Amino acid sequence: SQLNSGSGSDLVLGQFLNLNTSFLSGQKLVLKTSNGGNNWFNIWDSVGGNDKSNIVYFKNENEGWLSYPNGDKIYKTINGGINWTF
Repeated sequence: SQLNSGSGSDLVLGQFLNLNTSFLSGQKLVLKTSNGGNNWFNIWDSVGGNDKSNIVYFKNENEGWLSYPNGDKIYKTINGGINWTF
């Protein structure tokens, strides 16, 4: 079945860690669910730039990386996307 993320943006990349935790990215944002897609939260809101999608990879529910398609910047989180470091 189809779920609405509520983002109003096209979501182009996804990673599903388990039945509950998933990440979707696209159009300058990254969304996370921890309840099987019932609710989605924006954990990355890119301001500026023309990148239409972010590349996101999570090793587990807490540790992950985010990059723009051109690869000029890579960010890391160790707390599930609450904070990001360059």
